[in-house]
Amino acid sequence: MLLPQLMPTDTCKAMAYVCKTLVDNRTVVHHPNHPLAMPNSVVLDIFEDPAIDDMPSLQVVNVYHPPAHNHSLGYLFHYHIDDMTPTLLIGDFKAGKNNKRFYKEVIAAAENIWEQYLAEREAEDKAK
Repeated sequence: MLLPQLMPTDTCKAMAYVCKTLVDNRTVVHHPNHPLAMPNSVVLDIFEDPAIDDMPSLQVVNVYHPPAHNHSLGYLFHYHIDDMTPTLLIGDFKAGKNNKRFYKEVIAAAENIWEQYLAEREAEDKAK
């Protein structure tokens, strides 16, 4: 179980559990000092073989977004996610219908990345 870095007064709201099968077959790196890591989030990189490839196969960002008035997901919008690293952004966002920016920007960006990935896979398959 991986937890964010916490101060004595912090309440942990996010965690990540990594099953033994994954740990036995891949390298999982916890990044408690990542710009998106905070008491409400956990950032992990999963490598197939870090001795061969310095780029993770997948980056996982798990976010708990507490319900509150005047809350913001702005920190997610201000961080540049590496285009070369597939990134899974998961969590309890409580974005709701009132956060149009989330749906307009984040979902649109995710759709574009997915379309690029599918196009690249199709090109690779045709090249074989």
